[in-house]
Amino acid sequence: MSEPSNDKRPEELQREIETIRDNIGGLVSELDHRRHDFLNVGARVRRHGALLALSGLALVGMATGAVLLARRRARARERLPGRAVRIGNALARMVKHPERQAPPPPSVGLKILAAAGAAAASFLVRRLLQRLIDERRLPDADSAGA
Repeated sequence: MSEPSNDKRPEELQREIETIRDNIGGLVSELDHRRHDFLNVGARVRRHGALLALSGLALVGMATGAVLLARRRARARERLPGRAVRIGNALARMVKHPERQAPPPPSVGLKILAAAGAAAASFLVRRLLQRLIDERRLPDADSAGA
């Protein structure tokens, strides 16, 4: 009855536990080493310096190419053939979809309504500001008289 219910003795279990601890310790040590290696920016730059330089050079080249291409296209649009093509395209759009062109000007009634709304808003804002100024002046007058 003194023996454990499983087939292993306490000494064997102790050895197994120590073996597992040693394995885990080695794994943790390796992970720590890899973490230090991964976060060591200086070593990474030294190891991959040429690749980083080529990548930077490629990015600068792409940015320069994009700027030069945009400038070239802008100059081409400003020349007479480019302007003629744009005018032709605009005329074609106007003929195809005349309803998409500029909306008609607002009616006289709508203009009067907009002007009245702007005047009313201006009046209200002026009245509110005057009320705020008056409220700020009143506490100063009360404290001066006391």
